[in-house]
Amino acid sequence: MGKNDGPTSLAALHDFQKTMKPPDWLDPENDHLLGLSGGRDSVFLVHWLHQSGFRNITLCHLNHQFRGDEAERDADFCKELAQALDLPFLGDSVDVTALAKEQKLSLE
Repeated sequence: MGKNDGPTSLAALHDFQKTMKPPDWLDPENDHLLGLSGGRDSVFLVHWLHQSGFRNITLCHLNHQFRGDEAERDADFCKELAQALDLPFLGDSVDVTALAKEQKLSLE
């Protein structure tokens, strides 16, 4: 399911799907754009929606360049997940620290 796959993760998704259904206002036939960090929460959400019949999901990921190689691995993971689920992927990388300095903005 994600970077920390295992029986527990898959069992949790299965149990969750038995009790939770997407809200009625979230139509699986509509197009959806979903931010994907690569962390457990967003990966779980992608799998839940995908297994609930949502196929028009575009996954997007922005590497803020805060965490070096780890952030690169997250970006690669997100792209690979989109490919594995046959979902469109939009990814970009921005040096947010440099941009904030240039724009005289806080990182907060």
